[in-house]
Amino acid sequence: MNMNARNPLLVVLTGSGKGKTTTSLGMAVRALGAGLRVGYVCFDKGIPQIDDSTDGEFYSERVILRQLSDVDLFTFGRCRVTSEGSFDFANTDEDIAQAQQALSTSRTLIESGQYGMVVCDEILTCGCASQLITRKEVLGLVDVYTQHGRPCHLVMTGRGAENWKQLIDRADIVTEMRCVKHCYENGVDAQKGLDY
Repeated sequence: MNMNARNPLLVVLTGSGKGKTTTSLGMAVRALGAGLRVGYVCFDKGIPQIDDSTDGEFYSERVILRQLSDVDLFTFGRCRVTSEGSFDFANTDEDIAQAQQALSTSRTLIESGQYGMVVCDEILTCGCASQLITRKEVLGLVDVYTQHGRPCHLVMTGRGAENWKQLIDRADIVTEMRCVKHCYENGVDAQKGLDY
């Protein structure tokens, strides 16, 4: 397994449209196919819920990621999906502590030099939209990445960074996901296997 990426890049996937996490998963699969080891950190993505169809995981992609030997998956945050299927947007002290743990884990993975790609899924939502961590802390992680000689590709996803000039200026690739049309608008619920 090749630990190092050639010409490591900082990738920002943001915007209010669907596809940020999905894109990061596709990048992780490509990295694996190229022989790179992947560290995948889920910020504020909840602990697994019991669901017999997916080995106890609410998020279907985790079933596959946990089976891959060259992916280290770290999940942080309480489960925000209620038993009724709605989303709990309230932030608690536990949420803040979990976001700090995710940030610390991300830093450790970058500093280790053992990964060709580190994905920080929803870090931008935590740093911009929900404010579980600060923008300064997100930029601090980019500083760690730079200070360690950009040892891997670093992929950051989440809402709210479309106009964050300090981050955009430091990134090599910035993609803004924009919703043109979505079935939610017609009352169609999120689909297991497509949305989660």
